[in-house]
Order: sequence, then C-alpha cells, then structure tokens
Amino acid sequence: MWRGYGANGNGVALVFDTAQLNVLESSPLIIASVTYDTTNARRAWLQSLTARFVEILNASDVPMEKLHIAAYYLFERIKLFALFTKHHGYKEEREWRVVYMPDRDRGEKLASMFQYAIGSRGIEPILKFKVLPVEGVTRLVTDQNHGAHNHGPDYFIAYRQCDG
Repeated sequence: MWRGYGANGNGVALVFDTAQLNVLESSPLIIASVTYDTTNARRAWLQSLTARFVEILNASDVPMEKLHIAAYYLFERIKLFALFTKHHGYKEEREWRVVYMPDRDRGEKLASMFQYAIGSRGIEPILKFKVLPVEGVTRLVTDQNHGAHNHGPDYFIAYRQCDG
C-alpha cells in the first residue's frame, strides 16, 4: 500500500494483531480484509448478485410499499462489496480496512470524529478515531497479567493522507 499511501517512503504503518480485536455487532466500525479480483470477475459478481435479487423478488410477493426495504439491503450489499474489494494488481498488499458506517452509529458516538479533508484527489471523508474504549463501539483488551490496556497511538486516522 506504500505506493499510494506511504508518502514515498515517508509514511507510517500501524500494525494491529486482528486476533486481539473483539468485534461488537453494534459497532459502526467494520473491520475486514480486502478481496482482490479482476475487473471482469468483480463485474460478474455484481451481475450475478443483481440477477439473484431479481429472481428472489420475482418469486416473492413483496408489496410495492415494502419494495424499498429490499432495495435498501441490495444497496448495502453492493456498498460493502465496493468498500472491501480491489483490483487483483494490488493483491500483494494483503490489506485490511477499518470502515466507519455513520448509519450504524445510532448513538452518534463517533460522529464528532468524522470530518472531511480537501486534498489533491478532492474532498475525502476521514475518521479521526481516538484509540480508546468507546461504549458500544470498542473495548479494552484484558489479560490476567496486566489487566486492561490499550496499545497504539492516541489517534488512528482511517483515511488516505491527503497532500498538502
């Protein structure tokens, strides 16, 4: 990932042991590995998904006033696909992503950390995530020898560093 995000060797990599992460279903953060494939394979997956959706919809008796619910879930699946897939030319990165989903942040616990930055690629969303426990979002890792602890920096910035 250093090609695009490492500021020509002047960047920083934060490494987390994902086995130590406790996933909370209520969290607005999604942590997942990126899937790599060709452009044609990714297009074929999308075509297959939409074809299956149409088949299921045709076989169901969904009233018109409830159709928006099915469309919402289809859109959410496509959004996750877009966020967690990448061209196979980047496969050596073995990238994991932390994605903030504002619509899942029902208590707006991370909303104050969400901002926008203007860089060479235009306006980009960023989440300046403070690496501390946030009730219902993250929790401390504990062990018998050391009790509760946090490892890492005070802030984890989940975005591509912008130029300037």
